[in-house]
Amino acid sequence: MKSYKNLTIVSCLLVICSLMLSCDNFVDEAADFNDIEAQTLALSKTWNADQVIFDGVDVTDQESFSDFSITFSSDNTWTAENGSPIILSNGSWNFIEGDINRVDMSGTTVIIGFSIDKTTSRVITLTFTAGGSAIGARTKGVDGEYVFRLSTLEE
Repeated sequence: MKSYKNLTIVSCLLVICSLMLSCDNFVDEAADFNDIEAQTLALSKTWNADQVIFDGVDVTDQESFSDFSITFSSDNTWTAENGSPIILSNGSWNFIEGDINRVDMSGTTVIIGFSIDKTTSRVITLTFTAGGSAIGARTKGVDGEYVFRLSTLEE
């Protein structure tokens, strides 16, 4: 009778442990989804250029970027104003391989850095390299690394 009681206790412990382990996996998957959802919510705003750096040189005041803004929407689309010849006027975006700090914007990998907690972020940095596909006729002079420091007033 004692061995039956011990076997029952051990069986119950095994069931509880396996349930806890499976719940842990579920929580991890839910946390990943929530991180992506939270990052999407934080990103889905209109962002205005505070500073644009091209190959280490501040080009914020140049005609192309003086009034630059970009709006990311939660439906994975974006629109931009005053970003030509570097940034298209619209397109789609997706997180790359579940990395909430890397976004594919219509075929261009863009690193997005949030400088404040992702759920309350008001400042982001977009970093990407442009090469050979400028809008319009010229490509020389626009190829290189760009860093856009953007901010928003939206909650």
